[in-house]
Amino acid sequence: MDMDALTSNLYSQYSAVYENTTKDSLNQALNIKTQEATDEELMEACKEFEQYFVEQMYKEMKKTVPEDSLLGDNEYMDMYEDTLISGIAEKVVDSGQLGYAQQLYEAISKQSGSKHTI
Repeated sequence: MDMDALTSNLYSQYSAVYENTTKDSLNQALNIKTQEATDEELMEACKEFEQYFVEQMYKEMKKTVPEDSLLGDNEYMDMYEDTLISGIAEKVVDSGQLGYAQQLYEAISKQSGSKHTI
């Protein structure tokens, strides 16, 4: 599988959603009031949103891998995998390499009238 094509496809899908999202739907998705949130709270909410996005991306990628019959499928393995994916997503977001949280923060700040950037 060509990772560049996958990355390009994911980015184009994200960009389309990002471009078409209104202020109200962003507020609902982030579950915060942008007018009342501090810059730190807003950035934290954006990072949580990015982490959720990355987790979902990893879960979808995992579906493309054949099941391992040696380990089997049980709730403990599912919990372990969920914890592992959450940890990986957190590290990806903390690295800042994707930059979705920053883009989202800047878009919300611009729409809510805030002139601050983190």
